[in-house]
Amino acid sequence: MAAFAAWFSIAGYAQTDSHPAFEVVSVKAIGPNIAYGPSKPGASVVMGLRYSDTRVNGNSQIPAMIEEAFSVKWFEIVGPDWLPSECYEIAATMPAGTTRESARLMLRTMLAERFGLRFHREQRDLPVYALIEAKGGARLHPVDPEQAKERIVETPMGPRKGIFSFQGRGQYIATAIALGDFADQITSLLDRPVVNQTNLQGTYGIELQWTPGDAMELISVIGRQLGLKLESRKLPHEMFVIDHVEKVPTEN
Repeated sequence: MAAFAAWFSIAGYAQTDSHPAFEVVSVKAIGPNIAYGPSKPGASVVMGLRYSDTRVNGNSQIPAMIEEAFSVKWFEIVGPDWLPSECYEIAATMPAGTTRESARLMLRTMLAERFGLRFHREQRDLPVYALIEAKGGARLHPVDPEQAKERIVETPMGPRKGIFSFQGRGQYIATAIALGDFADQITSLLDRPVVNQTNLQGTYGIELQWTPGDAMELISVIGRQLGLKLESRKLPHEMFVIDHVEKVPTEN
């Protein structure tokens, strides 16, 4: 646990349509004790920010806050080497009835005011796995989302009903999922982002099992069971490039 801690609060900060802000927000830097990004064996996991009617609180890293505030993915963020590890305790209040989207704008204001966040966006070639149809064509099981709502599926956590996805050790289950969402979800199980390039529409039921931690076996299973291929490519992608950010937030 890091020895430093920075607390700040903002009270009575003027809210406008262009720069909405939390009524009160406090941040405590709690040090480089949490891993961020793709799942790693033995890594601690931060549950992230939790929303209620009038509060946002939880533990988070700056990249996770940027993901939430700007609706970007972890692999799209480019910043300093220390960024993925430093963790902060967040506690903020906001007016009753604040929407999730407005809260995200408030989070942007906090990142700019207290962490000095400045950024730009640019196109870069990004190593990815392109999700495409294999030579013999896709072998997918189309699912009607309305029918999926009544389905009961056994998981390691017990039976679950309805539309959901589950990732466990060497197991993936989705009762009704679009391939774009499937690509996003399996990204966390591999060493690079997965981008859906299939042009296949609709929702599908998917159940996969493989040896835990064996990414190459997962890729093989996706090919055998789903008739899909993960092909290594470099694709142009819009990146969120951080120009400046402070490790220790400014005090009030």
